[in-house]
Amino acid sequence: MIGFWSKKMAVMFAAALFIFLPAAALSETGIVGSWGGSISAGEYSFGASVTFSQGGSYSIRAGLLTSSGSYSASGSSITLSPSSPPGFSTTTMSLSLSEDGNRAIISGKINGLNGTLSLQRRVVTPKKDPVFAQWQHESDENVFTMELYEGGWAYWHESYEKGRNTRLLQSIREGILDGSLADTAQILALIDGSPLFLEFAGRLNVDGETLTLTPPEEKITVAPSLWLSALEATAEVWHFRASVEDDLLTLRIGEQSLVFKRVGDTGKLPERPVFRVLVPLKPGDKGGLVLLLQQRFAELGLLSAEADGTYGEDTEAAVLAFEKRNSLPEDGIADTALLRLLHGMDTP
Repeated sequence: MIGFWSKKMAVMFAAALFIFLPAAALSETGIVGSWGGSISAGEYSFGASVTFSQGGSYSIRAGLLTSSGSYSASGSSITLSPSSPPGFSTTTMSLSLSEDGNRAIISGKINGLNGTLSLQRRVVTPKKDPVFAQWQHESDENVFTMELYEGGWAYWHESYEKGRNTRLLQSIREGILDGSLADTAQILALIDGSPLFLEFAGRLNVDGETLTLTPPEEKITVAPSLWLSALEATAEVWHFRASVEDDLLTLRIGEQSLVFKRVGDTGKLPERPVFRVLVPLKPGDKGGLVLLLQQRFAELGLLSAEADGTYGEDTEAAVLAFEKRNSLPEDGIADTALLRLLHGMDTP
């Protein structure tokens, strides 16, 4: 029995080392990275994973066993020099690659054992920047809600309690008094007699600690009033310094700062209807904006399938039909020109 388990462990270690022939040895992206696959050696088969570092070291796990050491790759071969487990000598094995370099079949012999490895490169999903989330700041006077989307969109909502003489209300009063707004008495009565809210939807850019908000060209929404000094003199673009710590986001402009608390997640694309003519949509997209698109096509008789929020073949066919009907480029993509026309904001 002891001999059986010794042989089995030797096979497992030998099989584990077969994984070190990732097809990346010949791929344009190189061997460095994370790989996974299955190993067969004799009567045994194992799942395995491996990591190759930029500095020429590797680590591997197969079942409950691990191995590490150094490697070098050249052409269609890879040489492994294990430092663990003990007793395994340097060995060179061969491999064949798929055309894209993301799959490999590896075969060879180590310590007298033959084995084959089927391997695939692992795709590492970039970690989402913590700034992309729903944020809220609340005070006795107002509530600011901000939603920042990974796809490059921002939503800002301001609400003010009835009769609060905030800086926003003061700026509106000044606009009325200098003649830029009409019907002064009526607007002042409305401001002082009702709660007030403003809504902004636009482009978002996050570059290090700089957060930039840019209104859309369509000018369908008002801009956030917070820190009017953050507005560039020559263009309607707002620049803030931003930092995230735990569940708090701090926005700064000059010496002023405002702290938001994280209140929820955001996806890649926004869901709110205010974005319905701002965000281009394409096959494969999902969410509330796709659902609005589908519902509008259903109203026009161009979509008979169920509106499910997924931009599939039926939705693409509806887009193509709408493009043909309105002499638009027929590419199956709902760009902003199509969306404006679809929702009645432009005429053909």
